[in-house]
Amino acid sequence: MNSFLLVAIGGGIGSVIRFSISLILRTAAANFPWPTLIVNIVGCLLIGLVSKATPESWAHSQTLRLFLVTGVLGGFTTFSAFGYETAELIKDSRTTAALIYVMLSITGGILALIFASRVPIFTK
Repeated sequence: MNSFLLVAIGGGIGSVIRFSISLILRTAAANFPWPTLIVNIVGCLLIGLVSKATPESWAHSQTLRLFLVTGVLGGFTTFSAFGYETAELIKDSRTTAALIYVMLSITGGILALIFASRVPIFTK
């Protein structure tokens, strides 16, 4: 199956799961973004489990990873990819790179949101 199709189908599934969780937990989210926090942590847990469960030597490993990691978990939350990539940098003894990546990702994301909210076409 085409790699793009695998990612697209998986992404749709992950997005629907994330949306379902936000609907289920919407009353609990009144004063804090619990659904997003839960999805992000669960996504990191799942990406770690999938990575361990699909050894590189397994013939279908790349196809399964494309579908589950890039597709389903990518649609579920991109935070899981962020967590995985940060953990890989630390595992490879690239702690400074991991810290820079974390700081740039968080700060850059927040600054981008602030900037976008001030673009004239998006103001109320």
